[in-house]
Amino acid sequence: MNANLFFRTAEVRHVIGRASQAASMPICVHSIEKNGEVRFVLGTDLAEACRYMADLEGGPRACRKCRRSHLVDALPAGNPTPFLCCLGFACVAMPALPDADQPFVLTFGPCCPSEAPETLEADVRFGLEALGVVETDPLPFSLSDVSLVPIKAVPHTAQWLAKDLARLWAAVQSKPSGQDVTPDMPVDS
Repeated sequence: MNANLFFRTAEVRHVIGRASQAASMPICVHSIEKNGEVRFVLGTDLAEACRYMADLEGGPRACRKCRRSHLVDALPAGNPTPFLCCLGFACVAMPALPDADQPFVLTFGPCCPSEAPETLEADVRFGLEALGVVETDPLPFSLSDVSLVPIKAVPHTAQWLAKDLARLWAAVQSKPSGQDVTPDMPVDS
């Protein structure tokens, strides 16, 4: 089974959803293509701020650029790698399925470190200004779905999820061909 199909199985989606609930934040899976492009594979519900970015002129480009640099940096580290996204949110990247046919990275976030909740709005305003959004009061989106989490807890959840996915991947790879698991979701063409 190829790794893109693996991420579409019900069991894998369930494991990622469970980790998302445990971490109290969205988790996305991205693949790093041979040309260096980062491609979205799967994800749990995005935060309202991320949906706002998707609709902002230049937002998707800024988001892709941010993800590309941080996700590619996370691969050689092989460990959870904290970073700040273009909106100033804390996120964590973690390589997944190191023996797959192409690199995959898990992204946890956005979140706000519970150690510094007072910085969240200021960081977001700074990120919006850098993207050319003039100061708005109130913010153009709610921050209510950005969880306050102990930042040290996220890497532990990321490592747990990566190990669980590796275990599932090994089980799928050890099956004789012809016994592949059928994906639950449609496959992008």
